[in-house]
Amino acid sequence: MGKEKEFWLLLLLITCFFFRPLFGGETFYFRDLYLHTYPDKQFFVNSLRSAQVPLWNSFLLGGEPYINNISTSALYPLNLLFFIFPFIHAFNIFIVTHFLLAAIGAYFFARTLALTPLSSFLVGAIYTLCGAMLSSANLPGLIFDMPYLPLIWACWHLFLLRRTRRWFVLSVVFGVFQALAWTHEGNEITMLSLLGWTLCYPYPHKTSAIRKILLWLLVTVLIIGCCAIVLVPAIEIVKHSGRQYQLNAEEFARFSLHPKRLLELVFPNFFGSVNAIRPRDAYWGWNLVGQYPPIMLNIYFGWITLTLACLGAWLPTVSADEKFSAHVRRYCVMLALCFLLGSLGNFLPFFSTLYKAIPFLDFLFHSPEKLVIGAILPISLLAGYASERCCRIYAEKNEWHGRLLWISWGLTCVSAALFVSFRRFPQAQFWWLSEFFQRVTDETIARQGLASSFFHATVMMGLFSLLMLYRKYFPNRWQQLLLVGIIVIDLWGAGARINFYAPRDFFTDIPKAAKLVKHAIGDSRLFVADVPSNSSLKAPSNEMMWLSRWSLETLSGYSGYMYGIPVIFHDDANNLGQKYIVQLHQMLKQFAWSQRIPILSSGAVSLMITHENLTLPGIEKIAEIPNDSNLRFFLYRNTRAASRTTFVTQAQIVQSDDAALARLTQPDFDPRTAVILFDEDVAVKRFISPQQPMRPADIHIERRSVNSMTVNVSTTQPGYLVLSEPFYPGWEATVDGKPAPQLRANLAFTAIPIPAGEHIVTRQYVPRLFYDGAWVSLGFCILTVLITRKIHTLTP
Repeated sequence: MGKEKEFWLLLLLITCFFFRPLFGGETFYFRDLYLHTYPDKQFFVNSLRSAQVPLWNSFLLGGEPYINNISTSALYPLNLLFFIFPFIHAFNIFIVTHFLLAAIGAYFFARTLALTPLSSFLVGAIYTLCGAMLSSANLPGLIFDMPYLPLIWACWHLFLLRRTRRWFVLSVVFGVFQALAWTHEGNEITMLSLLGWTLCYPYPHKTSAIRKILLWLLVTVLIIGCCAIVLVPAIEIVKHSGRQYQLNAEEFARFSLHPKRLLELVFPNFFGSVNAIRPRDAYWGWNLVGQYPPIMLNIYFGWITLTLACLGAWLPTVSADEKFSAHVRRYCVMLALCFLLGSLGNFLPFFSTLYKAIPFLDFLFHSPEKLVIGAILPISLLAGYASERCCRIYAEKNEWHGRLLWISWGLTCVSAALFVSFRRFPQAQFWWLSEFFQRVTDETIARQGLASSFFHATVMMGLFSLLMLYRKYFPNRWQQLLLVGIIVIDLWGAGARINFYAPRDFFTDIPKAAKLVKHAIGDSRLFVADVPSNSSLKAPSNEMMWLSRWSLETLSGYSGYMYGIPVIFHDDANNLGQKYIVQLHQMLKQFAWSQRIPILSSGAVSLMITHENLTLPGIEKIAEIPNDSNLRFFLYRNTRAASRTTFVTQAQIVQSDDAALARLTQPDFDPRTAVILFDEDVAVKRFISPQQPMRPADIHIERRSVNSMTVNVSTTQPGYLVLSEPFYPGWEATVDGKPAPQLRANLAFTAIPIPAGEHIVTRQYVPRLFYDGAWVSLGFCILTVLITRKIHTLTP
C-alpha cells in the first residue's frame, strides 16, 4: 500500500483540504473544541510538565476525576503529539491526524476487498470528506473514534481471511485505541456493524456462524478488558454522576435528525451555513433542528456518490471469487439504511417502543442524530466499487448501462429544474418552501442558499452524466480518474463551508476578564450566571467565531477553565459531574439571588459574573466586564463565601437531601460558621453536639497539589474541617496519620471531624478502581498475547 501513488495522493488531498489550520495561521475552535477539548488537553499537558499526574481536575464543577475519566481521553496514545509540537500547532495537527487516519483506514480496507488503488482512493476520499465526517470535527467523541472503524474492519477481515495472528493483534490494538480515544459511541457502532460483516462475508474457511460469533465475542472482550483501566472506574463515575438530571427520554429524543433534513444528503448546504451569530441570518432551517446549531452540521454525500452506491448494491457479481460479492454489498446497503433510519430517532413511529425496550439506550447513544456516522463506510465502499465497475474498458454489456444514463440525466434535469424555478419564480417557490419547512421567515437567505445548492448539484450531476455518456461510446482507462476527480470536487466544494476556523489568537489572546478574575480570585472559585436570551452581540462580522470569542471574553459557562480559573455550578459538558453539584446547579436556575448566595458561599464562590445589578448584603461590585453586546456584565465579590478549607464547630443535622437543600437556601445560613450534616452519618452522632459555639482556629495549608492537600489545624475545641470539594469516592483522609471519616456536608461537599489540639490533616485522591482497572488491563494484555500464540488452534 505504501508504494501506491494513489495512497499518497489521498493523504496529500486531505492535507491540502485542511491547509488553513495546518499552515495558514488559523485553528479549529467550534463548539466542543474550544469549550472542552482545548482546555482539557492544556490541563493534561501542563500537569505532566509540572511533574503531576492529573488524577483529579479541580477546575470544573468544583472537581471531578480526570485521568480515569473516559471522556477526557487522557490515556489516548496520540496525546503524545502535544509533547512534540507547540501546543496550538499540536491541537490542529491532532485533529487533522484523525482525518488522515480515517483516509488511511478506508483506503486500506478497500484494498483488502481487492478494489483497485484508484477505487480505494475514492473510498478514502468519500469516507473522509463527506458532510457527516467533516461535521464530526467539532464533536471529539466521533472524530477521535471513527478513524478506527475501517482499520478495525480491515484487520478483522484479514484475520478471518488469512488466519494470521498479527491481524488479530492489530484488531485488538485498534479497538483499544478507539476505546481510549473519547467515548463509547464509536465503539458500539464499530463492533455492532463488525458483527454483521463477520456473519455476512463468505469466508473461504467455512467457519460456522456460531464460531464466528464466538471469535467476535473474544476480540470484543479482549478490547474491553485491555481498556479496563478506564472502563472499570467509569462504572463508579457514572454511578455518582448527575446523568439522572440531564439524560432522559425527552432530552434524548430532542437530538433526532428531522426527516426533511435528508435532502442534505444530495443538496450541499441545503439549509445554509451555521457559521453565523444570529441563526436566521444564514441557516434558514433552524425551525427543524429544534436547537442551534444542529449536532450534525451537514450530512452531504451528493447525487453522484449515492447514485454509485445504489448501483454498487444492485450490480450482479462478476465472478465466484469476487471479494465484494452481491451478498456482502446487500449487507452494506442494509447497514447504511439502518443507521440513517436510526438517526431519525423520535420521528420514527416505533421510537417510543424501542426506547422502552432497549435498556440504557440514551446512555449508549447520547443523540440519535450521531448514528448518521455509521452509514459512511458502507456508502463509501459501494460507491468505490461501482466506480470501478462503471469505468472498465471492457464493461459487461448489461441493461444497467442504459439505466444508469437515464437515472443520471433524470437527476440532472430535476436539479436544473429546481435551480431555474427558484431563480425564475422565487415568490411561488418560497410559498411552497415556507409551508413545507415550517415557517421559513427569511426569503432572501433561503432563496440564495437553495439556488446555490441546486446549481452545485446540477453542475456536478451534469458532468457525471456527460462522462457516462462519453464512456458509453468511447471507453478508456482515464475515465475513472476523471470520475474520481468530479466526486472529489463535489465533496470539496460542499465540504469547504462545513468547518470554519478562527485566527490562532482566538486561543492565545487572554481576555481582560480572565486577567481580572485570576488576579482577584485567590483560593476560591468563580460562578457565572446564565446569559439571557435577549443578548445581542456587536461584532465586526456575522461569523460564529465572534460569538464564541465573546463567551470567552465574558467567561460564560465554564469557559474560565480555558484560563485555569476554577469554576463551579455550570452546565456539565460530559454529564459525568458529581450528582449533588449538578442538582444544585439545576436548582440555582430557579432560585432568587438571596437563595443562591448561601449555596454559592458553600462552594467557595468568592467571585460572580452576571448581567444583573445586585444589591445584597455582603456582595460588592468589583468591576464591569468589557464586552461588545447590548448587555453589561459585572464582576462581584461575595464576602460571605467560605474558603475552600474552613473550620466550624456548629453542625446542623438534617434527615434528607430535601431538608439539606431547604436549609442551605435560607439567607441566614452562613457556611463560614456552620455546616449541614446528615443524621445517618454515625460519626456525626458520636463526635460533637450540633450547637456548640465557635472559637477561632488556626488553619495553615502546608501543601496543595492536583491530587492531594495537607493542612495544619490548631484548635482549642473539636469541630469540622469543611472542604468545598465535592463529596466523592476515592478521596482518603487522615488526621495525624490515622484514617479519618469524611462526611457529606452542605449537601454536596466534604467535612472531616477534627478533635481539639494541633493536627496534621491530609487528603489525597486515590482512585482504587483506576488502579484495579490498570491491573485488569495488564492481565488482558498478557491474555491477548497468550491467545495469539494459540491463534491457529482457535481458527481451524
